Amino acid sequence: MPTIRVFLTIAMHHKWPVHQMDVASAFLHDDLNETAYMTQPRGFEDNLYPKHYLTITRPDIAYAVNVLCQHMHDPQSTHFHLLKRLLRYIQGTAHFGLPIFADSLQLRSLSDADWAGDTVTRRSTFGYCTFLGSTLISWSVKRQHTIARSSTEAEYRAVAAATTDILWLRSLHISMFL
Repeated sequence: MPTIRVFLTIAMHHKWPVHQMDVASAFLHDDLNETAYMTQPRGFEDNLYPKHYLTITRPDIAYAVNVLCQHMHDPQSTHFHLLKRLLRYIQGTAHFGLPIFADSLQLRSLSDADWAGDTVTRRSTFGYCTFLGSTLISWSVKRQHTIARSSTEAEYRAVAAATTDILWLRSLHISMFL
C-alpha cells in the first residue's frame, strides 16, 4: 500500500494523469499476443469514484473490501448483506480517510514508544508514521517481541523501525526515477 500512496503523491505533485486498469491474473503469467480490452468486473464500474482509491484513503475498510472481493465472482446472500453493511458504514463515515496532497515531496518520519505499556507482559509498544509532504504514506504500530530494559531502548527500537521504512521508501523513490 505505501508504494501506491507514494506513486499517487508524486503523480499529484507533478500533475501527471493517472488512469486505473484492472488486469485479470491470467494475463500476468504468459505473453499476450492479441489485443485485450480490459474492463472493471460487472457491478464495479465507477469512473468517478474507483473502489481501489477508497481502500487506499480508508485503511479502516481495506480488510473488509478484500474479503468481499474474494467472493465477487460467486457472491452469496451473506456477502450482499456484508456489502450493504460496509456501504452503510462508508456513508456514515464519509468524512474519515487519509487525504493525498499535491504539496512538497519532503520525506519525514515520526516515531514513539510506550515503555512497558502492556501491564500483563510488560512489553513496550512502538510505532512510526512516515509522510511524503503532508501525505501519510506509511505507518506501523507493534508490540515489541522482547521486554525493553529502559525507555531509551524502547525508543531506539521505534527509531530503528522508522529508519528501515525510510530507507526502503528512499530506494523506492530512486528506482522510480532511474
